[in-house]
Amino acid sequence: STNITDDGIRTMLDQLGVKTEIDIRCDIMPRDFGVLGEEVKYELLPMNFTDDMMLDDGQTGSIRDFFEILADENNYPVFFHCSIGTDRTGVCAFLLNGLLGVGEDDLYRDYCFSNFGHIGGGRDGHNITHDIELLDKYDGEKLCDRIESYLISIGVTKGEIDAIRNIMIDKK
Repeated sequence: STNITDDGIRTMLDQLGVKTEIDIRCDIMPRDFGVLGEEVKYELLPMNFTDDMMLDDGQTGSIRDFFEILADENNYPVFFHCSIGTDRTGVCAFLLNGLLGVGEDDLYRDYCFSNFGHIGGGRDGHNITHDIELLDKYDGEKLCDRIESYLISIGVTKGEIDAIRNIMIDKK
C-alpha cells in the first residue's frame, strides 16, 4: 500500500516530471503500473530486508537492475521507493550517493533522516553497518571506489557506472 496523495502524485508528475518509478518492495504482486499511474515507466525490483543485510547474494540481481535503469538518461527523473523508504530505499540511496562521492558521514546523516517519517521505530547508522563491512572487503581506497568494485562484482558495467556519474554529477 502507499500513502501518497493525489496532490503528491500531481506534484511528482507535473512539477517534477518523473518518468520512471522503481518499486523495490518485495511484498506486492507484479503489475503493469505503479503508484504514479500508467504514464510512468514502472519497474518492480523486489528486494528483501533481512537482519540488517541488504547487499547479500539474494539482492544482487535487483541491485544490478536498479543501477542499469539509472544508467539510462532517458529514464530520468527517477523515483524509487519501498514500503516506508528506510531500509531498502536507504541502502540503494547509500550506494548511489556513495558511488557519486558523497562522504561517509553525510551518507549516515542522510540515512538517519528516515527517522522523520513514520517508520515504526528509530534507525541509526548501525542499521547498515553490515553492508558497510561488506563493502570494506572490496578494492578501493575511498568508499566510492569500493562501491564501484562491489557493483562491478554483481554485474554492473563500468560503462553504466560512468553513465550514472555523467548524468548525476554536475560538471560546472
